[in-house]
Amino acid sequence: MDPQQALFKYVVRLGDNALVLAQRLIEIVANGPELEEELANANFSLDYLGQARMFYTLAGELEGKGRTEDDFAFHRAERDFENLLLIEQPNGHFGDVMVRSVLFDTFYLLQLEALSTCSHQRLADIAVKSAKEIRYHLRHGSKWLAREITRYRKRSLKRLDVSSRSLLALIEPGSCFTGTLLELALAADRGYMLEGVFEESTLPAATVRPTAMNFGPLPMGNGLTRLETRLLDDADALAAARGAMGGDLEAEAAEALGFVTFTPDDIDWADGVRIAIEARASFSPDSLTGMEASLRFPGPETMETKIFGRLTAWQNWIFQRPNAVGEEGALKLYGTGKQASFDRERV
Repeated sequence: MDPQQALFKYVVRLGDNALVLAQRLIEIVANGPELEEELANANFSLDYLGQARMFYTLAGELEGKGRTEDDFAFHRAERDFENLLLIEQPNGHFGDVMVRSVLFDTFYLLQLEALSTCSHQRLADIAVKSAKEIRYHLRHGSKWLAREITRYRKRSLKRLDVSSRSLLALIEPGSCFTGTLLELALAADRGYMLEGVFEESTLPAATVRPTAMNFGPLPMGNGLTRLETRLLDDADALAAARGAMGGDLEAEAAEALGFVTFTPDDIDWADGVRIAIEARASFSPDSLTGMEASLRFPGPETMETKIFGRLTAWQNWIFQRPNAVGEEGALKLYGTGKQASFDRERV
């Protein structure tokens, strides 16, 4: 294959990528989750279609057989198309569509930027024009993806907040509690962070690193961040915690700023954690569930906290449990002088 033929096949492949993705994106119109996103993807589809036309026109000139853009687009068998397999996949969930677009646009932009300095002037000019459009596509898709991932993180953490299980965070050397992962420790009923290192360990002391993700994007059901909930009505403490953003905090500093609740050393670590677990296991399981649900949501009362933090805890997790209304439950035997029989298993 001579250089002219290789260039021809390469340009056709660029056109195939643009045409097939344009067709996939136009299928979303009237099927997207929001009108704004439908219109955005319709415009992106037109951009890709315009790029396909330019590439196919150039390919026809390189081939020299008089073929037009329509010949390349409509008068070839499906097996003659050499587009990337990624972009021809069925649309499926809209999130899948956006991930596909971001992945392809990231690759495509690098490709176009390299072609913008190539020796073939016509191809370079097309690449420069197309790159301007793809930069906007990538910026739009990346922002959408980051926003939706944050929404899913927020929803997942909210489900953790209303768990009917006791949550203990153990922050040891080698752990990675920063940003979103630090929210897991802040969502726990207790956070234990080792002060110093374990004997004979080669790992450095444990640290936590707060980031901007801990100060707004992932609120609880009460409308506050988990750190605001811990430091309720203490503006000075919250400001001090915010001042530590981006820094690595060892146990003493993390406890002082409210990121963890206990900082035992190597000698007390195992016993401290064991006692905490045994103490929780010794409580009435239903009372413990109600207590934790109430303590996790101080501050402003919202519809979410009323339903999930109060009503669910007391009505669904306590009053409807066999420990309350079973044949040997507390409410069933109340006033009879008989002692209730409790099932110690958690909900």
